[in-house]
Parts: sequence; structure tokens; C-alpha cells
Amino acid sequence: MTQPAMMIRLEYVNVKQFEAQLQQLSMAVASDTIERALTMGGLKIQNEWQREAPYKTGTYRKSIHVEYQKLSDYSGAALIGTNLTEPPYPIYLEFGTIHMVANPSGRRAWDQSIDAAGAEIIAVFNLRIAKAAAK
Repeated sequence: MTQPAMMIRLEYVNVKQFEAQLQQLSMAVASDTIERALTMGGLKIQNEWQREAPYKTGTYRKSIHVEYQKLSDYSGAALIGTNLTEPPYPIYLEFGTIHMVANPSGRRAWDQSIDAAGAEIIAVFNLRIAKAAAK
């Protein structure tokens, strides 16, 4: 997966306060927190997508996974998708073909679990920042 088809963008209302809290964490802990938070949020969507995906052999469901991509010290992305490329069945299933109707399980999973994914990301951030502040 090189490009995410859909992205979650979370914005804290009080960015200065969040940045100050994140700066309190060491670079390693901050980087690990971002990776863990985004991966945990991505797992919410992955699990829903696997549940929604059509099942024939199980290969498609097993191929759906989350990958973390570090963008900078304080930025990253959770890429959620499939690694099946030959033949490109996931594209056929999601968007259909001239001979096959679409079965957009990825889009349904996204729509059904985006709020839970965002909440999970925020919960992981809050927990890790609270633990660091208690030390």
C-alpha cells in the first residue's frame, strides 16, 4: 500500500495544549504513542472491514491489514488495506466491473467505524500523556 484511499484527520481544539503535552513526552515515547494510537484506531476499521468483506476462500479477509507509516517525528499515518494485487480482486470487489456488481465492504467498514477509530486514537493519546505526566 503506497497511498491511503481514505484518511482520518483528527484535530484537537486546543492545539497548543496538546502540543505542550506531547512535548513533555520524550521523542521515543511520543513517536511510539503516535504509532500505537494510529494503529489501534486503524484496527477498529480493519476489524469491521474483515467482518463486512465477502467470504469465499478467506484470502481477501486475511489480506486486510493495518500498516503504520511514519511521516515525521510527530506525524504518521495508519494505512488500512489489502496486499492482494494479482489479480486485483479487492478493486473488483470494492468497485465492481462491467460484469460484476460492486460490494463496497471497505467503504461500509470506514463509514461504520470511523467514529470508534477516532475515539480510540484520542483515548490512546490521553492515556499515554496521563501516564507520562504522572511520572
